[in-house]
Amino acid sequence: WIIEIDRWVFREVCKRIPDIRGYGLKRININLSPEVCQNPDTVENIQKVLKQYGVSRSEICMEITEMCKVKDDEHFNQMAEQLTSLGIRLALDDFGKGESNLLRLMQIPFATLKMDKEMVWGMEKNRMAGPLVEEMIHFAHRYGIQVTAEGVETIDQARELAAYGCDYLQGYLIAPPLSYGKFLDFLKENGHKNFLED
Repeated sequence: WIIEIDRWVFREVCKRIPDIRGYGLKRININLSPEVCQNPDTVENIQKVLKQYGVSRSEICMEITEMCKVKDDEHFNQMAEQLTSLGIRLALDDFGKGESNLLRLMQIPFATLKMDKEMVWGMEKNRMAGPLVEEMIHFAHRYGIQVTAEGVETIDQARELAAYGCDYLQGYLIAPPLSYGKFLDFLKENGHKNFLED
């Protein structure tokens, strides 16, 4: 059933992308669960839905979640290579934790790393965390990989990450999880806001 839920979410997001282009949103991340990643019809289904709703491949980024549950590495790696060859960006969720590690980064052409929130929160508690986060950002940039920091809750965290060169922030400092209607309201009010100036 998780495959059907993931596919329903993907269709719903793609259905709405034409409506939100006018708000300046250039790309949106969509989760891919391990079960969907290992389904042989995944790439074909993604292409079909994109064509159905007139969505460009550059407008989406498939976010790979729960890497620890991936059981067939060979099939998963093939799927990732197929999506990348089609021009679809891949993001590695929870980077720095569990199976979302440097070995995965060497195996799969991820375009974005989503740094686990525990690393972000650790910057305030552990003297090694800040320098480690900074080095990871610089390492990723050296290979053309963008970095998103998860779990950003304070302006101090945001400023420190910005100083390190982090590309994007995600967390309650920006917004909590929102319904579609509230998401559109958020874009109207904050589309061009610089959260670091508050």
